[in-house]
Amino acid sequence: VENLNKWVQTCVGVTGNTNLSLAAGLYGYEFAIAGELLRDYGGWDRADFAAFQNWLLKVFYPANDDFLKRHHDTNALHYWANWCLCNIAAKMAIGIVTDRRDIYNEAIEHLQIGEGSGRMTNAIYHVFDGEYANLAQWQENGRDVGHTMLCQGLMGTICQLTWNQGDDFFGYNDNMYLKACEYNGRYLTAGLDVPYVPYTRVFKGNWGVAEEYYGKIADRNGSNGAGAVWALAYYHYAKIKGVDTEKCQYTKMGMDVSYPEGGGTGTGNSGSYDQLGFGTLMYSRE
Repeated sequence: VENLNKWVQTCVGVTGNTNLSLAAGLYGYEFAIAGELLRDYGGWDRADFAAFQNWLLKVFYPANDDFLKRHHDTNALHYWANWCLCNIAAKMAIGIVTDRRDIYNEAIEHLQIGEGSGRMTNAIYHVFDGEYANLAQWQENGRDVGHTMLCQGLMGTICQLTWNQGDDFFGYNDNMYLKACEYNGRYLTAGLDVPYVPYTRVFKGNWGVAEEYYGKIADRNGSNGAGAVWALAYYHYAKIKGVDTEKCQYTKMGMDVSYPEGGGTGTGNSGSYDQLGFGTLMYSRE
């Protein structure tokens, strides 16, 4: 509570180059969730909590909203999925902690039908059928491991936020999120081959619209997929939903190599320090 109050008293805006949108999204959702976890704590003065709510609405929400609507005047798919997902998560969490259903609904709408990379069916780019019917490919799988795992963590946070409000995006499109987790777990943790559908990123270049082609999945580069992104998914599907063991086997492998999930303070590139973490503590159940 003391830390949150100090931030409210000190931070008056999120500024800078286009990376301000990452800051507004990542730190916005983390602050909002921290506030929601503490909102009923008797040691947080109600006036200070109200100031915290207003701070989120003033400092973070406008930046989240602007990015998801304008994308810094680029085309809707210019930015990779993690940019949109963290801003969706921030909007959603801010809407919850400030009791603003309209803001929460804006996030839900973007997740379902938004034009950007954060739409669930854009962030999870392809759902396979046939032999690999239990796998789904992330938009960023052809880019690198770090950003892909960041997307898995952010999408898990989004699904949990909606679940707590009575909306089931864990089950969206026949458990599409689980299938995407299984894809990462099979490839990174089990070390097995996975199918891959090429992805072409269409973005705004210096002289108009440009394209980048990602024809193969990104190298593992020694990663086994460990990170604070597995417990939430595994315990929801295996314990709350009762999904068959076979359908969440690689997600369990990812959780096992990450046990116990500590805070999101690891080293490395994107994703290792952009999660709140402590999934083992938060989500474990018999």
